[in-house]
Amino acid sequence: MIDNLAPKGRINQLHDEMILNLYYDRRWRFLKNDISNKIGFDVLPHFGGVGNMKTYLNSGVQFRMGWMLPNNFGSYILQPSCECQIPSDRDNARPGIKFPPFMFHIYTSFDGQIVLRDIFLDGNTFRDSHRVEKRILVDYLTLDFALQIHRFKLD
Repeated sequence: MIDNLAPKGRINQLHDEMILNLYYDRRWRFLKNDISNKIGFDVLPHFGGVGNMKTYLNSGVQFRMGWMLPNNFGSYILQPSCECQIPSDRDNARPGIKFPPFMFHIYTSFDGQIVLRDIFLDGNTFRDSHRVEKRILVDYLTLDFALQIHRFKLD
């Protein structure tokens, strides 16, 4: 037996609550340009929002530049329902090439959020619980890279 004091955080925990966290994200390719046959860049703006666990609206843009840039909608920052797209034959920007042996690009993303409610900061929705102050306006700036060798992608 360890001679410690009894934990005292239990009374501060959130109460059980049903979560239905819907997420919507809309992206499109605003500008796409090939500098050469193999090097290109594009601009991918987006907007979205989610449900009752974290209720917010967001908007942002991603700038990509690289070697054999895929014809997809970029990489997602970690968030609900995020995904990592590996280009397939129809997504590949280079016709006639199934999976190029090597693709590489760097990208930077900016995302701004207006956070209306966050259950982890604001406490339970229908019951009294502890809460902390939060920032209403939140921004994210990322600088990253993606490397793809055949069907394997490191992002």
